[in-house]
Amino acid sequence: MLAAVVMAVVLGLLGVLASTALRDGPARAATPPHPEPSTSSAARVPTTPADPRADRRAPVDRGAHLLEVLADARASAYREADPAQLVGAEVREGALWSRDRAAVAQLRAGGLRYVGLRYVVNGVTTLEAGPRTAVLRARVGTGAYRVVGSGPAAAHPADPGEVVLVDLALTTDGWRVAEIRAVA
Repeated sequence: MLAAVVMAVVLGLLGVLASTALRDGPARAATPPHPEPSTSSAARVPTTPADPRADRRAPVDRGAHLLEVLADARASAYREADPAQLVGAEVREGALWSRDRAAVAQLRAGGLRYVGLRYVVNGVTTLEAGPRTAVLRARVGTGAYRVVGSGPAAAHPADPGEVVLVDLALTTDGWRVAEIRAVA
């Protein structure tokens, strides 16, 4: 049974998942050669949220960073065998969320955790981006990790993964993964 649980989760992980530079702010008017000190408030420069999940433009402006953050939140659920942590990565009640929630709950029930699991996200390209949905293409692999529980730990080497399509949705909590699809 342990082998079946591990294989199901590994297959699910393999089916998954260089930030881009921030764009310059608005052009500033030329200043006189000897500006006088100002007593008015400093000019406000638009800021970008530190967490790309909260940035509406993240799929376009910093897709790699966004996918890295979402992948880390997903990996955390498997590392800790805690289905509640999927909320930071996936659309609640979506098909991917339902599958992953069941897999992580099965890990927890079996007393297993994926120690050291991390996703490696490379080659991110934004294929489509709208106000509430986006599709990104990326290679998503895993670093080396161990499956630990009551029995001997099972080591898994790093895997470069596959190129996948990641469907994103902008929810009330920010960007989340709706689905992960194979590239046709």
